[in-house]
Amino acid sequence: MSAPGSGPPAGRVRGREAARVVDRDREHGAATVLVAGVVASMLLLLVGVLALARVQVARQEAQGAADLGSLAAAGALQHGAAPAEACARSTGVVGLNEAATVSCEVEGEEVVVSATVLVELGVFGTYDAVAHARAGPVR
Repeated sequence: MSAPGSGPPAGRVRGREAARVVDRDREHGAATVLVAGVVASMLLLLVGVLALARVQVARQEAQGAADLGSLAAAGALQHGAAPAEACARSTGVVGLNEAATVSCEVEGEEVVVSATVLVELGVFGTYDAVAHARAGPVR
């Protein structure tokens, strides 16, 4: 039997202990790589969610512009304006709401307006948020 404390000389490791030391050395830094991958994935997910939120906001802006444009055109028609003049008023109102008129159609006493808002999504490109609205007298 050997005396306590007598083992391999300091700094030397044998057998199973040597294998454990080698395994630990190979795994050194693995958590850093894992955390970096998780953080990158979370950032990519955040960018995607923010892009979707921006698209939804633009869709609401387009809907508001189309609603107000159709109401303006319907009001102009009620006050005797010609269809072209009513659509010109609609286009002006849509423009004041930082949108563009796609179409303005007068159908009898009703007006249908389509408006769009262009969304810049950075690396994802651009997107046209389009909305439609109808306005006219109550029946």
